[in-house]
Amino acid sequence: MKNLKKMTEQNLKLSNFESEFEVIGYLLNSNNESRAIDSFSLSLLKIEKQIRKIFTHLIYQYECFEPSDKIKIINILSANNNIYFRHLISGINLIYIKEIKDIYGFGYEVDYNSISNLKSFRNKIFHGQLTGQELNRTDLTEFVTIMKRWSKQIAESFHDEINYDGFERNSLKKSKKNFTTLLKCKFKL
Repeated sequence: MKNLKKMTEQNLKLSNFESEFEVIGYLLNSNNESRAIDSFSLSLLKIEKQIRKIFTHLIYQYECFEPSDKIKIINILSANNNIYFRHLISGINLIYIKEIKDIYGFGYEVDYNSISNLKSFRNKIFHGQLTGQELNRTDLTEFVTIMKRWSKQIAESFHDEINYDGFERNSLKKSKKNFTTLLKCKFKL
């Protein structure tokens, strides 16, 4: 019980990013044989989730959406099996007045290209297949470092930009910030 209280107190001091990636630190520092592949897989899921949550947060800022529309938004997105990381980035770029690369800043191209390259063997890893890349623990750990850097920069940049970092639990909430002039596309339900 003491350890749980201590962990809870520590988590209150962590940023959303730090809290989200804390488990990956535990994995990487463990003696578990699968620590690198587990950390890689979990990091990839976290960066994909972060971009999805930023996208849904921005969508929900349209004036046409009200609290009663949350389920509609979730149903629309969950009904489409072909929405991936790159599609969500394109979606953010289409609806927000600034592109992600401009919000992210220096290093965007390098980090984005690195993450895009990870996608080439992502599915094979997730399905337990051989990648043909002869990846070792060091390679996978370096990929985790790239994903953490990306995610931290996205979290900090978007928090500064729209007051949402992609890790807060509820992405479908109205912001106190006025988005009227910040969303490019106009649409109605």
